[in-house]
Amino acid sequence: MMKPIPSKIFNFLFILSFGVFSTLLKADEKKWPTQDWETNPNFKEAHEKEIAAFEAALFPNDEKSTTKTDGLVLIKDGKIIYEKYSNGYKAENRHSTWSITKSLMNSLAAIAVRDKKLALEDSICKYVKIKDAGNRCDVKVKHLVEWSSGYQWSEEYEASGSPTESSVMAMLYGVGHKDMATFVGAHPVQETPGQHWEYSSGELVLLASVLRGAYGGKDFDGVPKKDLFDVLGMKTALVERDNAGTLVGASYLFTTPRDLAKYGFLFLNDGVWEGKQVLPQDWVKYSTTPTDAYLSRAKELGVENAAGALWWVNRKVRDLNNRRSWPGLPEDAYAAQGHWGQSLIVVPSLNLVAVRTAEEKQKGIGMEKYTAELGKLLGVKAEVEEAAVPLKPLSHGKKTKPKAYKNMEVTIGLGFMAKEMCSCLFVAKRTEKECRNYVKMQQLDPTIVVKEKSVEASKVIFKETASFAGEELGCVLN
Repeated sequence: MMKPIPSKIFNFLFILSFGVFSTLLKADEKKWPTQDWETNPNFKEAHEKEIAAFEAALFPNDEKSTTKTDGLVLIKDGKIIYEKYSNGYKAENRHSTWSITKSLMNSLAAIAVRDKKLALEDSICKYVKIKDAGNRCDVKVKHLVEWSSGYQWSEEYEASGSPTESSVMAMLYGVGHKDMATFVGAHPVQETPGQHWEYSSGELVLLASVLRGAYGGKDFDGVPKKDLFDVLGMKTALVERDNAGTLVGASYLFTTPRDLAKYGFLFLNDGVWEGKQVLPQDWVKYSTTPTDAYLSRAKELGVENAAGALWWVNRKVRDLNNRRSWPGLPEDAYAAQGHWGQSLIVVPSLNLVAVRTAEEKQKGIGMEKYTAELGKLLGVKAEVEEAAVPLKPLSHGKKTKPKAYKNMEVTIGLGFMAKEMCSCLFVAKRTEKECRNYVKMQQLDPTIVVKEKSVEASKVIFKETASFAGEELGCVLN
């Protein structure tokens, strides 16, 4: 029969085992980048040749090149393995993310669902007042999150079509800029909600208004900062609003690449941050799965990207020869993308988050080539994929376009220059020379006057002014 272990020895063994167990726990704890990112210098040292090739493609030493990368941050295994800035940008400069803002709105909707402020199946008319609503009340919250509201809309930018026929230009810089959600909501619903996928900036501003209504109005104004940015440590993040106080949820998120990477890290960790379930369970899966509305039109549209709920995904799509958008990355990759080359890429199988900011007013490197170069850098074996029928470029506009808006091209141009010059100066905090180059339009040469907290752009008898409303509000077109 074994003798009992003396109490002193037992206590010693217990303390020793507890210490070992605690050490193992600490070793297993995830290092969260709430305060800042850790860096891994070993990657650069071990991949000098690959990095040189990567930089030659993304940061070409050629003034004539149309590839204009402003910043690039790669996070692998929770640490920065690569970071570089160009064109006057530094790590502390906020950058316009343009339509990456749409993917941010995905999480604000998720938080509202989590807190039972609304449900995806709710009618938007429960939260916003729409004059002569009619079938507009058939639009549900989820239809805005899935780009399937059926609203008539023309998503054309400065390089395509006439500005006077562009819904998004009219909303941001023309007749709709003072109360964007009301402007969007007044458009007719011409397709059955939930059955017709169409990329639309208007839906995201309308979603922002819905969220504001769900929280009872101004109570929503502090939600992005309190419930998302502060939680993730996105200290530089700012979403500008219109004159009515509505977040411009389609386009106006400004932040640094490092802080934007934290948003990607939230999704990489399935909506969990520091052990807290920030997004509802299965929300990331829902967001990164092609929607039924998209799949119903995939063959017709011939789009390069499969659309999830406000994210673009790299899945093989039926009816499109099973071709993927970015063969250079694994199939589980997904991304938020913005105008002029902005992107936030998440690749769970590589434990990777990649942020790229750019100013590519002309066709730059493009997502397919960029992701191919990224895959090479990381040693990903690219799949060889051939499509029997070449895919068409992404189609934004509906077959039935809205009638021309009461805009003059010069007014829209001046509005763009005043607003974006203001944000460049006072939000991104760039130099006046850099900002003048940023907003320069060859077809319009206005007089731009920079004042203490405002910018005025004028041409002959036309004038537009944008004002800086403070560090938490940014700029607004007056």
